[in-house]
Amino acid sequence: MILGKSDRDYPMRSNKVDGVLPSMVDHLARYLSDVTILVEADGARHRALKAPAAYEPVVPGSTTILAPMADLTVLGKPLTEKYVHRPELVAGLTGATIGQPVTAEVAATGLSHPQDGLKGPPEQARVIPILNQVVEDHPLDQVREVAYLILQNESIERVVIASLRAPESVLEVVTND
Repeated sequence: MILGKSDRDYPMRSNKVDGVLPSMVDHLARYLSDVTILVEADGARHRALKAPAAYEPVVPGSTTILAPMADLTVLGKPLTEKYVHRPELVAGLTGATIGQPVTAEVAATGLSHPQDGLKGPPEQARVIPILNQVVEDHPLDQVREVAYLILQNESIERVVIASLRAPESVLEVVTND
């Protein structure tokens, strides 16, 4: 398989390592069907919450699980550039106001919005949001509230509650059942 510049339909910054092209991921998925391939489709510039730019996320056509993620340490923090990547886009998609505290509703609306967390999944892909960085400051009841709000979107069947840096990273899986 020869990949040329025409395969690259997304911008790259000079300070980033080029990722694998979506066409290469699709190629690998065809020939390595028993292997799990994990792709970071877009980044949040180390912010807890984000909305994707027009060219994001870069989702390969072979994707079977799309996992939009939010760092819930953002709850209660102001909707500003300090905590949110592209706060103006998050505000526009969720109806929030720049500077207001990020609520469970704002986080859930973003993760379940067709131009945010639900942007770009191929038809066969399941969407399973991950609520990350659950810490003592945000009791599980508050995190579950976000999960249940996300589950109001019928295209989402489960939400993972996690603290991905912890030894036991998956804390709960919340479903519609």
